[in-house]
Amino acid sequence: AMGTRGSLLIRPRSIRPAYNPLGLISSCQSGPEFDFASATQPSRISFYIRLGNSSESDWDASFELRDARWSYLTSKSTIKYTAVVGLVFGKEIRHKTNYIGAPYDDSHIGMMQTILPVTQRKRWIKVDIRLDWTKHIHDIFIDDVYLVKETPFFGGGIRGLSVGNFFGGSNVWFDEIYVGGDTTMGFRCPFLSANGTLEMDRPLSKGWKSDEVGDESKTRQMTRHESHISLRSIYQREDKKYIVPFEGEEG
Repeated sequence: AMGTRGSLLIRPRSIRPAYNPLGLISSCQSGPEFDFASATQPSRISFYIRLGNSSESDWDASFELRDARWSYLTSKSTIKYTAVVGLVFGKEIRHKTNYIGAPYDDSHIGMMQTILPVTQRKRWIKVDIRLDWTKHIHDIFIDDVYLVKETPFFGGGIRGLSVGNFFGGSNVWFDEIYVGGDTTMGFRCPFLSANGTLEMDRPLSKGWKSDEVGDESKTRQMTRHESHISLRSIYQREDKKYIVPFEGEEG
């Protein structure tokens, strides 16, 4: 979607799919999957999502980062997880790491953490994921609000990105999907914890040090910086019958 003139629309499925064991749904998908061709470690992933009106389902869309393609995951006899980091959108926004989630199946949503209890529909929502691959922790911002803070995850990299929807949900639009480096230089806004404590990693400003400020200010003769305007003859008459700049203006 990023760099294009339109957004990605995913319509809900009109017929409820039969539930299949994980090993039998290697060809089943509820939306597109983007393969990075090899495992990568992006430090930032962001996108916009818009939910339409929904009356048949509480859940509308999913956004999942995988360390392997879906077809590869379902070819294994046993797997520990299908998504490294995932989000679901609907009546709420929920989040979880390293879970198993099959297309159209919403049974795993009950184990996910609610990070935003109310979702506004028919408006664009900004989602910003920051990943630290050294510490294996990540943060998530929703509309620039810091909601997931330094939460651990497992995985050596991201091989694919999957977006999808759920049966009975609404139309879902994705736009400006970005996967790459984090150019924010690690900046984090102050974080208000549940008990009302303001947390911030950067030091509080104490003001300028004396050696940075320099000597004390002193009164010196004013230096006038001439320009081609002030040097014009109309301002330089020897009989002092010249025009004074800005003379006559009201104070």
